Amino acid sequence: MFEESRTFGEVETEHTFSSLRITPLIDIVFLLLIFFMVSTTFTVQPGLQIDLPGAGGEVELPEDQYVVSLTERGEIYLGEAIVDLEGLARELDQTDKPVTVRADRRVPHGHIVRVLDTIREAGVRRVNLSTRPIEEEEDE
Repeated sequence: MFEESRTFGEVETEHTFSSLRITPLIDIVFLLLIFFMVSTTFTVQPGLQIDLPGAGGEVELPEDQYVVSLTERGEIYLGEAIVDLEGLARELDQTDKPVTVRADRRVPHGHIVRVLDTIREAGVRRVNLSTRPIEEEEDE
C-alpha cells in the first residue's frame, strides 16, 4: 500500500560514465595547426633537380645571394636563367653578394673548377659550395 521510503544511506548509486569533451581540444589543435602552417616560411630553391653531394658540418647562408646551379647535362643556371661562362662572368662582375654553387654530384670536377674560376675572375670573394648532410646521403 505505501511505498517504501528511502533514506540517504539506502539510495542506490547509479553508475554514470563521465566522458571527456574533446570538441574544444580538437578546435585548439586545428587552430594551432593553421597558425603553424601560416607562420612557417620555407626557403625555395630554384626548380632544378640537383642531386647534391654529402658533406659534414653546416654553415648558415645569407638570404641575399646569387645561386649558381650546375646540372649533370652541363647546363649553368644563375638563379633560374640559363647562362654560359661569359654570361655568368658579366652578371657577377664585381658584385659584393656571396655566390652559392649547387652542383649535381655527377657533374665532372673539371666543369665545377671552370665555373669556380669564372666566379673568382669576376671579382667575387665569397663563394659557398652547397651540399647536403651525410645522413641523407646514406639513406639512399
